[in-house]
Amino acid sequence: MNRIGHSDMTSIKSYDGTTKESASPVSNTYISEARLRRKSMMVTEKRGPIGLFHKTPPLSKRIRDLHNCGKGESYEKHSRRWVKCKLACKNISQTIELWGGNLRSIEGHQGTGVVSFFVLLRWLFGLNIVLCLITFFFVNVPVIFFNEEVYSTSLPAYSLVQTCTNNYTVTLSSDPLQQFLDFFLGTGWMEKSYLFYGFYTGSGIYVGDKNAVGFFYNFPLLYLLAIVGCMLISVFMMANHSISAFRKSLLSGEVTNMEYITMIFCGWDYSLSDERNAQIKSRNFKYVLNSDIQDQKFLKQRNDKMKSCGSRCGLYMIRILVNIFVLICLAGAACSIYYTSVFSSEWTAKNTVANGTDQILVFIVEFLPSIVITVLNAVLPLVFELVIQLEHYTQEFVIKLSLIRTVFLKLSSLIILVVSIYQGVISCEPKDVCRSTIDTCPNVTCWETYVGQELYKLVIIDFVVIIGKVFIVEFPRRLLANKCSWRFIKWLGPAEFEIPVNVLDLVYGQSICWLGFYFAPLFPAIYVIKLTVIFYTKMLSALYACAPPNRPYRAARTNSFFMIVLILAFFMCCFPVIYSIANVQPSHGCGPFRGTFFPYTVIPDSIATLPNGAQQAYNILTSPAVTASFIIILLLLLYFCSNMRVAHQKRNKILRQKFETESRDRQYILNQLKQETGKNRV
Repeated sequence: MNRIGHSDMTSIKSYDGTTKESASPVSNTYISEARLRRKSMMVTEKRGPIGLFHKTPPLSKRIRDLHNCGKGESYEKHSRRWVKCKLACKNISQTIELWGGNLRSIEGHQGTGVVSFFVLLRWLFGLNIVLCLITFFFVNVPVIFFNEEVYSTSLPAYSLVQTCTNNYTVTLSSDPLQQFLDFFLGTGWMEKSYLFYGFYTGSGIYVGDKNAVGFFYNFPLLYLLAIVGCMLISVFMMANHSISAFRKSLLSGEVTNMEYITMIFCGWDYSLSDERNAQIKSRNFKYVLNSDIQDQKFLKQRNDKMKSCGSRCGLYMIRILVNIFVLICLAGAACSIYYTSVFSSEWTAKNTVANGTDQILVFIVEFLPSIVITVLNAVLPLVFELVIQLEHYTQEFVIKLSLIRTVFLKLSSLIILVVSIYQGVISCEPKDVCRSTIDTCPNVTCWETYVGQELYKLVIIDFVVIIGKVFIVEFPRRLLANKCSWRFIKWLGPAEFEIPVNVLDLVYGQSICWLGFYFAPLFPAIYVIKLTVIFYTKMLSALYACAPPNRPYRAARTNSFFMIVLILAFFMCCFPVIYSIANVQPSHGCGPFRGTFFPYTVIPDSIATLPNGAQQAYNILTSPAVTASFIIILLLLLYFCSNMRVAHQKRNKILRQKFETESRDRQYILNQLKQETGKNRV
């Protein structure tokens, strides 16, 4: 008997579309019933529980549901394919990542703290690539490949510009030794190259045939816009990188016992199949644990020592004295740099190679400010590192405080050098009509090129010191530590990879680049080459010469601080450049802005040639009302974001406290159950 209510005849749809009935065999009766029962259960599960007033949905809705179901399955298939495609692209990007394998090797040998230095170096390399492309295509390409326009005789300052341009001459020496010294000093044949400001034209450039209808390239305007564009791109890239680094530092949070448990039981990557990668991962895992344990141990020891009032007062007094000592060192360094720069400019104005002075002596005196700055930047951070041990800070705060003190040292040295150049050369009186210094002032015809030369010397000597420190100090020290059995050598041991000093070397070098690309447009290209050489040199130092830090730290906690220091250096270096563009009259015999009262005046002069609508729009956008409104909106957004950050931190703290409370309550309930039953039911 058919339990479902159908007859033993089943309807079969033939291939021609007609329906015919055929008797189903008795042996298939229970199979058919089971299939129908299973289908009815599946339909019931899909539709949900059937109520008293349940109505069967209409046929059109059921067809639509089936169609949407097919769409859902198709969407899931496409989403899975998209996820697989993204994973494949991510694997490819990691494979072709710049210096990715080298960074993983360094991370395995030195830990995440040291590799953060190389990550910052790689990011600066990418930044300088972008700046190099901008300056090359907007500044160098037009000068190299297209014809310059002759100065128009209708200009009011035509005769002055022509006379001053003819007066700006550079003496080229045929002596091989002098040519070699010119490479390091930026004088001679180097001064009349694409590197420095004074080489570039002050007129426009015709792209195409001058006599035919061609495009006129306003070179002074594009030179200024290229410099401003480099500044803005640097700000945007640093802001983007600092936001991601700050997000990672927030995610790292405070170290708790739960984090240790998660790190130990869930920290290993079981997909590793290569023995070398497994060893690198194991060493990295060990360094991360060691950094957290060392910090917790140091805090416990310091808290035990600080229980008495006398110990606290003594420690605070030591910190005050150390800070006074640091301020005295910074003031002494600033004075020595200023007077050395003044002495060098005055001495070289009176003693030249043409007057019979030895060229090696002239070379040393001209390099004297750069040498003093480099020596102070190399010695004082070591002194700061020694005295900071007396203050008993955690490793994370030691690195931050060392960075703050050293960055003020290095940036103040640059600022003092610029101030001494400004007082001794730029603002020195008297000057002739071409803005060239005469009489008692140093003989400088193009002060912009002179500033670029001084910064170029800093680039050269900084590069030599960084490379020389690795091959003259670190590698011999490692060799002596491995081969020599003297007690002093064993106590000294190999050099450590000092993260604050190395990070500040990068910040200092990039600060020179930002300060100098207005006076030397090829500085970003020089820094691309410099950072490439430094990366491989420091990689050899980290892998074979230096030992890991005795008190390692986690990179996520200080990467954001590295970027904050870099942003601070950027704004300190942008101020002299902006001041030179807005308030210092350029030289009339060299550079793109010869003949103008101030460099920024090329912008309103170019706007004056546009239609009236464009001029009105420019006047509105640059009006004080719009500018003040924009600044107020930015300040309000900054205030809102800071409040949101504080609110999120408080919420995170409250949630963490709730989680800990629930964990204690759960443990208390389990203990009570265990006491009541006498059995462990966990």
